[in-house]
Amino acid sequence: MEAILKKFALPCCPATAYDTFVNHFAEWWPQETHSISAANGRTPKSLILQPFEQGKVIETLPDGSTEIWGTVLSVQPLQKIEFAWHPGRPNKEATLLEAAFGMETDGTSTVAIIHSGWHTLGDDAKAIAAEYSHDWDVIVGTHFIDACRNAKDVRVPKRPKPTVQ
Repeated sequence: MEAILKKFALPCCPATAYDTFVNHFAEWWPQETHSISAANGRTPKSLILQPFEQGKVIETLPDGSTEIWGTVLSVQPLQKIEFAWHPGRPNKEATLLEAAFGMETDGTSTVAIIHSGWHTLGDDAKAIAAEYSHDWDVIVGTHFIDACRNAKDVRVPKRPKPTVQ
C-alpha cells in the first residue's frame, strides 16, 4: 500500500513551523476530537511530545493513566521529525509518520506529512489509511496551519562569518 503524502503551504517560516509542531504540539493538536480520550467522549489531561530520539508522544487520560501514541525515531532540527506512530494500538502495529519542513523557491514554507508502513495493520490497513488521509487534512490542514498563523516567529541565529587570518 502506498504512503499518504500531504503537503501544506504554511503562513510562517520553516523554523517557526518546526518549533510550533514540536514544542507546542499540545496547543494545536485537536485533542477533543483526535485522541484516545476523545474516543471515549472525554478530553485528555495532557498531551506531550518529547522532541528527541526515542522520545514519546504521551497522552494522559482523564483517570491519570497514560497511553503512548508513538516514539520519535529521528530528529533533524528545523527540518523533520519522524515517528513510529500507533495511537491506541500496540507497538507492533506502528506505522511510520514523518513531518518534513521546507522552503519553496517562491519563498513560502511548507510541511509535508508522509505516512507509510501500512502493512503492519494487516487487513485493516486500507480503511485505517483512508481515515488518516482525511484526518491529516483536518489536523494539519486546519489546526496546525492556524497555530502557525498565530505563532511568534522563531529567529534562527546567523552563523558568524569566518575570519581570514
